[in-house]
Amino acid sequence: MLPGMKARANSAVTGALVADAASLGLHWIYDPERLAEVGGNKPEFLEPDIRHYKGTTAYFAHRDKHAGDSTHYGEQLKVLLRSLQACDQRLAVSDYERRFVESFGPGGTFVGYIDFATRETLRLIDQAERDALTAAHAFDLGEHESDRALMEAKVMANVRRWNDEKLDQAMAKAVRITHGENEDLIAVVQEMARAVKRARTGFHGADDVQLPALSKLPALAAAVLDPGEREAAVEHAVRVTNDNDEAVAHGHAMAHALWAALDGASPREAADAAANGAPAAVRDLYTQALAFGGTASDAAAHFGRACPLPESAPVILVHMRDATDFESAVRSNILAGGDSAGRAIVLGAVLGAAFGVPADWAARLA
Repeated sequence: MLPGMKARANSAVTGALVADAASLGLHWIYDPERLAEVGGNKPEFLEPDIRHYKGTTAYFAHRDKHAGDSTHYGEQLKVLLRSLQACDQRLAVSDYERRFVESFGPGGTFVGYIDFATRETLRLIDQAERDALTAAHAFDLGEHESDRALMEAKVMANVRRWNDEKLDQAMAKAVRITHGENEDLIAVVQEMARAVKRARTGFHGADDVQLPALSKLPALAAAVLDPGEREAAVEHAVRVTNDNDEAVAHGHAMAHALWAALDGASPREAADAAANGAPAAVRDLYTQALAFGGTASDAAAHFGRACPLPESAPVILVHMRDATDFESAVRSNILAGGDSAGRAIVLGAVLGAAFGVPADWAARLA
């Protein structure tokens, strides 16, 4: 990665996290008048306060959060960052899915609001685990039947972590720890692991076309820079949480904006790249967004302020198109209302790559 591109990649990820956290205090207030009343010209990094949400169209989701914290969108970005770091900056779906469960699943590290796509993804992963255990139960362990629970636990733990040859090696090592050089048992357990892996193959994301589909993209765009890997990586990353063709189409379009920004494009040029690179299923929507004659606030009123991508993606694009600096664009996005934090991830990444992230804003990120 060239030095300038590396700096822009770092600023993109930081910009996404900062813009998300800046939006937390007024996230999901839909009334622009209430937002202006509460936020004024500096609506960023406000402490979440349920009083701001009463008597207006709003949903208070962040009662346990404080100014500077990430929303669930920021946390989803961090999950993929951790996975990419562990996997040499390449997308490994099994590792990403495992870390997603470790963060958002029962007993996970994240405390806060869980959106529909996350809840449904966790349910579908759990169902896949049950199907995988059914596959494991079919294997005859012979004289080691009394050790079935232990063997199946070893299999499930390693299937979540490894693929192919590494899975065989991990299973051999796991069996040797408890049963020594028992080659027959090793062979059976390795075959059990391969069968379980096949049963878990595929994506377990929700059939959902909302903003969680985009939340991981800044990390992926910053890490996967080989043009030959980009398209497949975007599709796979989106489908981990949003196994939906329309969501994938939006993911491809917004990824083009991010790649352009990492290459040094202005936010306006990044918006153009999104429209030009948008798959046919969403191209007309992106073209309409760029041709929209009003302000970003007008765009939110026209296209919608809520979480579905057919509403939120055009608003992100208009904010990119009109952006002149990091602070004013993030403030405009917050004051546009609705799912401002969801929109902030991709918008903040493009702004960060283009303008850098103001040090005083970055310092307020928890």
